[in-house]
Amino acid sequence: FIAKVAKHDLELGGCQIRSNEAVLLVLASANRDETVFDRPDTFLLDRDGPRHLSFGRGHHACIGAPLVDLELSVALEMLLDHFTDLHFASDEPDWQSRMGHRWLARLPVTCARVT
Repeated sequence: FIAKVAKHDLELGGCQIRSNEAVLLVLASANRDETVFDRPDTFLLDRDGPRHLSFGRGHHACIGAPLVDLELSVALEMLLDHFTDLHFASDEPDWQSRMGHRWLARLPVTCARVT
């Protein structure tokens, strides 16, 4: 989360926020807004629609995001080149709770090796 102080009175999502009140922005909820994302709690590699906010935007963008994109592309390409019939081994991933976030601790899959 990020703590901020309101500079002036405003209404946000039906909630009145007064000038100088503390506001907590829960970053982990940004990609899970059901009014923005269809099935936000479902992992969909081919998801259409708005881009995720995981690496920020504008001057708050993560400088390492392009490297993460490249690493993920290479890892997925190698995985798909060497294995077939990939399936999640469980209906529910193993999440690790963190203050303001949840991290994927484990995501077991089953697969067949390409010969």
